[in-house]
Order: sequence, then C-alpha cells, then structure tokens
Amino acid sequence: MRLFRCKLWLRNIGEYSLFVLSLAALVFSQNSPNPERTPLQQNIVVYAVLGDGTYIEPVGYVDGGKMADSSGKTAENEGVGYKSRYAAGRKYSLVFGGARVGDIEIKEQMTGDCAGDSAQILIRSSAIRPKGFVMALATDAP
Repeated sequence: MRLFRCKLWLRNIGEYSLFVLSLAALVFSQNSPNPERTPLQQNIVVYAVLGDGTYIEPVGYVDGGKMADSSGKTAENEGVGYKSRYAAGRKYSLVFGGARVGDIEIKEQMTGDCAGDSAQILIRSSAIRPKGFVMALATDAP
C-alpha cells in the first residue's frame, strides 16, 4: 500500500511540474506589447497620376492620419512644399487598386503659368499603364 501511495504522489508531482512548466512557457512566450509608433518626420503626399501616366499633381497630404487640403497656400504653410519634391530622378510608389504596383520617377518639374504643382514622370510598372479614365495614385509613404 505504501508503494502505491508513493507512486501516486510521484505521478502527481510530475503532472504538477508539467503543468507549471507549460504555464510558464505560455506566459513568457507572449509577444511584447506593440511599441509606440513615432509620427513621420515629414508629411506624406498623395499624387494623382494623370495624362495617360505622363505627369502627376498633388491630391493632398496626410496630416495626423487625415487627408489635408491640397491647395498650394495651405500646403506651403504646413511645410509640405510640393515643388520641392519634384527633383529629377526622385522616385515614388505607384498605387493602384489599394496596392503598390510599381514606381514612378520624376523626369522634370513642369513650368509655365498653367503647370501649377505638377511634374512629368516615367512609370516603372508591368502591372498597370494608366490610360484615359484609368488613373492611379503615387505617394512618398514608406
């Protein structure tokens, strides 16, 4: 009888130890909380790809998670400066259907009274060729 109690006691200790180790593994394997996201240093600008994919114009910029006015005066006051983002060779992400489908590259800033805040571009994408009413967006979001 004594031997039976000893085996039962050892079995209970083994099960208890296994339970404690499993619980400890579960607790320590939990992911740490998500780190605080730091706000971007610059505003994210969203551009419309127009003219059968030959040029871009700003639609607006993201300020505090919301789209902000794209008018030149408001944007310049906020430090967005669309024209300063049109350096030749600068690249932006091409977005179509809610997904990144390629890149655009700035050829040159358009000049003239009617040019506004626009730039000529080259599209580098095999997934889409904007034409007519099929348009895309471009952005400098990371």
